[in-house]
Amino acid sequence: MFHTSDFLNLFLITLKSKFNIYFTTFVGTFNDLNVNSLPLFSVYFYLILLIAISFLNDTTLKLNLKQKIVSFICGMGMFILIFTVEFILWWQPNPNIITGVQGRYFIPFAPLFFLIFNNLKANNYLHPNEINKYIYIYIYIY
Repeated sequence: MFHTSDFLNLFLITLKSKFNIYFTTFVGTFNDLNVNSLPLFSVYFYLILLIAISFLNDTTLKLNLKQKIVSFICGMGMFILIFTVEFILWWQPNPNIITGVQGRYFIPFAPLFFLIFNNLKANNYLHPNEINKYIYIYIYIY
């Protein structure tokens, strides 16, 4: 029998030990986990760029605080459920970490977190031309 506190401890240990793998496979590994992924600095730059783009103002999308909180709770719930499902499916006696989780599993609900960052006040500081400049730099690097 596995208790909830044991699962939460195992969940935190897994996140701590495998965070970089989940982070790089979220962006940089395509289909086969045996293929070398993108360099870590490239993955960080890409995700920072995605977050910066989410700060741009889209006048058709206005979320109030309650909607952002619901988006956050749904996203975190899906995040925890992925680990729970993989814990059940890849069960092994006395596990050290939760196995079977890949970064690509987080892609379907990632837009929920970018909705949280959508901020009308940040539009005064970020302009689309500046973001485009960084996109061109990223494309030029690769």
